[in-house]
Amino acid sequence: MTRSSRRSGLVVITLAGAMALTGCGGGSQPPAASDTTTSSTTSTTSSTSTSSTPDTSTSSTTSTSSTSTSSTSSTSSTSEPSTSGDSAVITRRLPGAEVASIVFPAAGFSKYDSPRDVAEHFAEDYIGFTDPRIGSFQQGDSRSGEVPVRPTRRGPVTTVLVRKMSDQRWYVIAATTPQIEITRPRASSRITSPVRVTGRASAFEGNVLVQVRRGTAGKVLGQAPVTGRGDGVLGPYTGRVRFTNPGSGRGAMVYLIDSPKDGSIWQAAAIPIGFTR
Repeated sequence: MTRSSRRSGLVVITLAGAMALTGCGGGSQPPAASDTTTSSTTSTTSSTSTSSTPDTSTSSTTSTSSTSTSSTSSTSSTSEPSTSGDSAVITRRLPGAEVASIVFPAAGFSKYDSPRDVAEHFAEDYIGFTDPRIGSFQQGDSRSGEVPVRPTRRGPVTTVLVRKMSDQRWYVIAATTPQIEITRPRASSRITSPVRVTGRASAFEGNVLVQVRRGTAGKVLGQAPVTGRGDGVLGPYTGRVRFTNPGSGRGAMVYLIDSPKDGSIWQAAAIPIGFTR
């Protein structure tokens, strides 16, 4: 059979089938089929459209929410309200040399625009003087100086060294007293546990408490007593202080002499240090 004759036969069969369906009252079927097709198409289109729209909306909403959260987090981490006065703590990156020289508060987190204020909070909140007498700021160069601190009106002087850093805020860079000399470790050096301490001291019964501290709050990571002389003359001390080593970051070595009267803090010295493994 030729290709042309096959096509003719298919046409005849198709027409015959259609006439048979019409004669049997099936004329209503095509519309039904059409309705079904339309319904199916509409349903499919609607489903596809509905599915597509939420996905796009959800994605957009999530992206916006994420961006908003990120922005908020970034802002809150760079601005912290002060607990006193109207000033705010603005965290800024400081040069490495400045960071390594700071004892209090943590680098980049100072709220102090007065050298006397930072010395007072250092004496009370960090060292732990009960009721210190804060003297007048004695300027050295244009960005640094010292503030004398006494435990009582006639008590011995602890000299708090302060400096204005590049964030235009004041920090404590050390504290000294004539009764404590620190030979080792050196200021701004990095230490590991146990840290060897040497120097000279004169204290009640020769006792000096040496602490390793970290952070603005001055968390004590470890401490140990050393003994100098107790007769008013500086005498050598040596010892080792074991501490929980954070392995990185900055902190301070703090040296404390107690009052012979009531055991309160009488004098103090402090130097900045860093931690290493």
